[in-house]
Amino acid sequence: MPNVYVDGVDLSQWFVVYDVLGHRDIPTAVWPNRPVSGRIGNIVLSSEPSFQPRDITIDGHVIEDTMAEMRTSLNEIAARFHGDEHEVQIVDDTSRVFYARLAGANAFTLKPSLTTPKTQIKVRLTCLDPRAYSTGNSTLGFGSTDTPVPLGTAPVGGVIRFSGVASDPSVIYKTSTGLEVARITLNTTLSSTQFVDVDLTSYTLTGTTGANLSSIWASSVSTFFLFDPKHIPSIQVTAGSAGLTYTKADW
Repeated sequence: MPNVYVDGVDLSQWFVVYDVLGHRDIPTAVWPNRPVSGRIGNIVLSSEPSFQPRDITIDGHVIEDTMAEMRTSLNEIAARFHGDEHEVQIVDDTSRVFYARLAGANAFTLKPSLTTPKTQIKVRLTCLDPRAYSTGNSTLGFGSTDTPVPLGTAPVGGVIRFSGVASDPSVIYKTSTGLEVARITLNTTLSSTQFVDVDLTSYTLTGTTGANLSSIWASSVSTFFLFDPKHIPSIQVTAGSAGLTYTKADW
């Protein structure tokens, strides 16, 4: 029977899964638009869409020998999905991880319901981030020459670490044709033992001691960005050295 893993734990010891829906869907894109008088069709306000959450539904049965064992299994399933975000993997491709929250679950009794230790259950999950992530991080060191960034099919962020001896270093993100897409510049001088981490997901800058270093952000030229596979992107640093830690993702 199909298996579902939650935070690395196989649910099959409590839950006989017979169907999973939503994990193969392509996320829904929403393009900002508005009507204009005299024009047929709305105009698009941005070339960058937003993406709706991914909904995953897991259908199956809890099948036990006694009512007490059935209740124990139901409680175990509820506990596995309770709380904040969970890593969910589906057996048809365990190299992909979805970050999901419990949206609800419905239990359907089998008659005679008060004496049958079997329950059909439908678990509904919501992935506010609809991307499917790889199970491990990728790392990339780079210097003053353009270095390609291997990606999946979806844009991702990551953490860029500036290091080495450098004065006012910049990381430059380019397309495969050499066109600059974005850059990050730091108004600081780094010694050989110092580094600055720029988190492209949480929009934070932290230093060697863990202190917040947002004050060194060169706001007039810098912008946070995502690496987009449509660019076939490359990256370089203008001074010192740098590294990128990120997780590939697919739609």
